[in-house]
Amino acid sequence: MGFVLPLVGGILLMVVCFVGLTLSTGALRLALRQRRLDREGIETQAEVIRHRSTEINRFFTYRFAVGDETYVREEVSDDEQPPIGSPVVVRYLPDQPRFSAVSGDTPYARLYRRINPLVMSLLSLLFALIGLAGLWLILNLGG
Repeated sequence: MGFVLPLVGGILLMVVCFVGLTLSTGALRLALRQRRLDREGIETQAEVIRHRSTEINRFFTYRFAVGDETYVREEVSDDEQPPIGSPVVVRYLPDQPRFSAVSGDTPYARLYRRINPLVMSLLSLLFALIGLAGLWLILNLGG
């Protein structure tokens, strides 16, 4: 019975580690990409081609071309959705045009700009340490 508590505790710490690392590294990736779009992104005109709604959010899909390639991306919208066929200005990364976003202050861009990369990096490190503690508990349950 003495080995069950460390085993369960270790497994719980590993689960916390996995979920925490998934969320914190995902947030870090999105924040860094938004900063890169703001800094290096090239503006171009796109066309709204579709609308979609869920219970919580409303989305519109836009299409733009870079060279011979056409890119399509969905974006969350504020209260007003641009009409289908209307132009929107988007920013894309010159070396990776598939990464684009509507230019300006959109709901997701505001959120991603608020994420502090240093804090997310430290949080990721904390979750990694939690995972190591869980692994240590699992491997040393025999005492």
